[in-house]
Amino acid sequence: FSFTTSVIDCKTFDTDQQPIEIVAQDPSVITSKISFVEDLRVSDINVNLEVSHTFLEDLIISLTSPSGNTVILTSKSCGNLNNINVVFDDDGVPIVCVGNPALQGTVRPLGSLSSFNGESLLGDWILTIEDTAASDGGSLEAFSMEVCVEGVFRPDDDEDGVFDDGDDLCLGTPKGLKVDTSGCPLNEFTQNNFSIAIQSETCRA
Repeated sequence: FSFTTSVIDCKTFDTDQQPIEIVAQDPSVITSKISFVEDLRVSDINVNLEVSHTFLEDLIISLTSPSGNTVILTSKSCGNLNNINVVFDDDGVPIVCVGNPALQGTVRPLGSLSSFNGESLLGDWILTIEDTAASDGGSLEAFSMEVCVEGVFRPDDDEDGVFDDGDDLCLGTPKGLKVDTSGCPLNEFTQNNFSIAIQSETCRA
């Protein structure tokens, strides 16, 4: 008999959309995304999350894949305790609220992250934080994903979405800088750095 083993590659990806304020005045929803440009099959996903917020019972936090599959990470947990600094991992311990941050270490999410297994990584993965009550605010301080896929990630050390093994002509661009399809910085005008003056001319026969 014969069998084939899959090559598994793992890498951590974070968002450049942080920190993001969670306003205290009204119930609110904030989102943060991590985008992937490779069509690789997911083998395992863990979520690293740091949130500053008082009264964690206000929060519902979830992760949604490009296919629309949503997994609840935590929902109205920990009562009036504060803050989160945690790794959500299906192999973690059940959620226990203690100390500050109230959620810490490696914990098991309410939903199963393994439900993402087999999906394509390609597209936007959306973290959603719903603050269901006013008065208590905070911010999303950090969000990253530890992703294992079947296959091998192409190299992209500067994380600009343009691969280093032939496509990226400008290696080492600062993270978050907008680039073109060659991986080189885009020259963009900043807002309000120019003016337009219109002068009329009189035409005479």
